[in-house]
Amino acid sequence: MQFLNRFSLATSLLVAPILAFGQAADGLFTRAGRQYLAPPNDLWQQIQKAVGREGKTMGYSFEEMLGYPTFEYRLRTVENLFRDILAPSEYGGLMGNNLLAYANEPAQLCYMLWSQLEARAGREWAVPKDKGDWGVPGIPKEATPQAAVDKLLGTPDGKGAKLVLTGLDERSQRLVARIIVAVKISQPYLGRATNTGKGYSSPDGMPWQADIPRRFTYDLLVSPYLGDVNDDTIIVENREAYDAMRNWDANYSAFGSALFLRHFDAAIAEYNASVPGKTSTNFKTIRFQTFTGSFVIGGTGSDTHKNGGIVIDFGGNDAYSGLIGAPSSNLENVSLSLDLGGNDIYDGTADDGNIGCGLFGIGMVYDAAGNDTYRVKNGGIGFGLYGTGIVVDRKGNDTYEAKKGWAQGAAYAGVGLLLDNEGNDKYRTICMSMGFGGTRGIGAMVDVSGDDEYFTADTGNDSKAWGKTVSMTLGCGYGRRCDSGDGQNQGGGIGIVVEGAGDDKYHTGIFTLGSGYWWGAGIFEERGGNDTYRCTHYSMGSGAHFAVGSFVDLAGDDKYNDRLDAVERWAAIGRDGSMAVCIDADGDDIWGNLTGGHSDLNSYALFWDRNGNDTYKRMQPFDPAALGNRPFGSAVPYPQFHNFRDRLPSVGVFIDTQGADLYPPGMTAAENQSWQLQRGPMFWGYGVDGNYLN
Repeated sequence: MQFLNRFSLATSLLVAPILAFGQAADGLFTRAGRQYLAPPNDLWQQIQKAVGREGKTMGYSFEEMLGYPTFEYRLRTVENLFRDILAPSEYGGLMGNNLLAYANEPAQLCYMLWSQLEARAGREWAVPKDKGDWGVPGIPKEATPQAAVDKLLGTPDGKGAKLVLTGLDERSQRLVARIIVAVKISQPYLGRATNTGKGYSSPDGMPWQADIPRRFTYDLLVSPYLGDVNDDTIIVENREAYDAMRNWDANYSAFGSALFLRHFDAAIAEYNASVPGKTSTNFKTIRFQTFTGSFVIGGTGSDTHKNGGIVIDFGGNDAYSGLIGAPSSNLENVSLSLDLGGNDIYDGTADDGNIGCGLFGIGMVYDAAGNDTYRVKNGGIGFGLYGTGIVVDRKGNDTYEAKKGWAQGAAYAGVGLLLDNEGNDKYRTICMSMGFGGTRGIGAMVDVSGDDEYFTADTGNDSKAWGKTVSMTLGCGYGRRCDSGDGQNQGGGIGIVVEGAGDDKYHTGIFTLGSGYWWGAGIFEERGGNDTYRCTHYSMGSGAHFAVGSFVDLAGDDKYNDRLDAVERWAAIGRDGSMAVCIDADGDDIWGNLTGGHSDLNSYALFWDRNGNDTYKRMQPFDPAALGNRPFGSAVPYPQFHNFRDRLPSVGVFIDTQGADLYPPGMTAAENQSWQLQRGPMFWGYGVDGNYLN
């Protein structure tokens, strides 16, 4: 306890406030990047008039949304997106701009992500800028890395075992020492996030109960969401899972994460800027155990690492197994696997919640280079579970595989981030992954460049309600709906995907590609390349049950569901108090069997192809009387409800503002025309094609 108090006090002296970030109230740092996408003003006014919103905002006010259920953990960030149908894509643009602009600074990324959960901590804190300053009281600036490590890990009497760095060059020793500083100053705050007031002795314990294995902790925390196939019938008898959510302090988690990551970023920057020295050819892997975690230092050879708390490996084709960048207990609540080169294999399939899983703490994997493979069973590869889970891969053609889900930038109660900077990568999963945000969580997947493939399986999370697998991937915000189950409904989180550049392929299913569910928000941003999309229901900017979905493809000649079996509703589909936006900003595109701007039950839906010579196909029979699946700007009329719903408009809009376009015959939509499918009083469908950008 004396050791923890010493470092708690030291934390306030170890970092210094600075005012250089220019960060705004929404937690974002830059307004530069892709343009704000809005239709020409004259055209927008024409549309507003056509759908009964002349002089009014196309959205729902705070008061109007009060008619919907007010479940626990609704995020203000999500609620604000209901005010204007253009707001979701604007928000997606800002998030995408910031995530790409700071792709080399995980600390900034995580601060921004935590801010979206209304947990803003460590905003103006930075590590000491003096190269010789360790930032820890009692360690002089002129101290060697070995002396700093001895102070940080040594016993009070100085007689205990030591982590000896002999054999490493100077810059490598400094990297190790600075990583240990990051661990030690962040651990106390991460531990306080659980607010239990209890200690426990088990190395595999849980925060509120002693001597419980880690796997039971993990299973308990995910039990409210385990097996959800979107049929609303989950029942959990043990209320401790819900109590854990209510007792968790997100601000402490955010602050502890900020401290660790700012020091981590500085350590990596110093290492990369330093001149390499000579590491002994006889250097052998070092293993060192302390009360608060284990430390492993590997050389440049091909090593095997298993269950390391803090692993720093300086190169080689390495194999990782056991727990990899995943805390093993709330005493060892910081876990890092830092690999600086080589074609590595990260096999996390033995334990759920693995490979960059922040289970009541921070779990991180950072791989600097190489063609790497990451595998988990359930929960990992950047999974925040009451903490921060991060995987950063800087370079190489990589493969990311999850046998089931909750992976590849996913979170419940925390932040999950998967960041890949460069390479032609492959992503595989079944469900609830690839930028997935559950309750009190934000999951982000950022791929900066490369020709990538994203695949979610067509089976494995099958739903009786849908008759097929529910994906909930690729920018999906999800809330726990349980009005047919135990009644423990929870508001949704935020899921976001940002793809920077490359010709990419997407194969996915239901609730995906910028989709929200049950007070959740899903954001999908594709910034360039000739891309191919295959999806099914509620995809490409869709939302159901007071949710938000935004899909934006900024450029490229793209193909959307150009297949005979694309018979579902997708591309700007809003149902039950939702906001749905699908925008393709530029390129000659093919749209197969498009729905495109459809409102079902008090929702706003906007489809907009901004520029390009586009082809709209219809590959199934069309019944003009079947309003439920009518394409090109429509809304489903309902009989009176005699409640708040009768006062909320349903608006579906289709826009194509430039190019020579082809439409299927006999479906109302046509080149250089406008059409009105529904005209009030509360149900509006409108479409327009023309050349408005000249």
